[in-house]
Amino acid sequence: MTDNQIPPFFFSFYESLPRQGPGDESISRAILDDLPDLPDNPDIIDMGCGTGSQTLSLAERGTVTAVDLHPPFLTLLMDRAKSRGLEERIRPLAGSMDALPPDTGRQT
Repeated sequence: MTDNQIPPFFFSFYESLPRQGPGDESISRAILDDLPDLPDNPDIIDMGCGTGSQTLSLAERGTVTAVDLHPPFLTLLMDRAKSRGLEERIRPLAGSMDALPPDTGRQT
């Protein structure tokens, strides 16, 4: 699926929301805390990250490849990341999660 296959009203509606999925920051942190044997600085892929509420929580714990089909979502995410000093920990990637490059998620 590509960005142009989704009706534009879908994106304009969701761009205005602080979070595009269920939960909140405390739930994201609780899930991370419950993962056994999580490395100190894990490489994380956040598929369908939207504007990145959960991505910011993930970036506090590791380096994140943030994947979304809609580039404006990634722009909003990176603006939010910069305001929290996390922009160096997030690699935005515009594209479909079913057609990712083979090296996706590997930080260099």
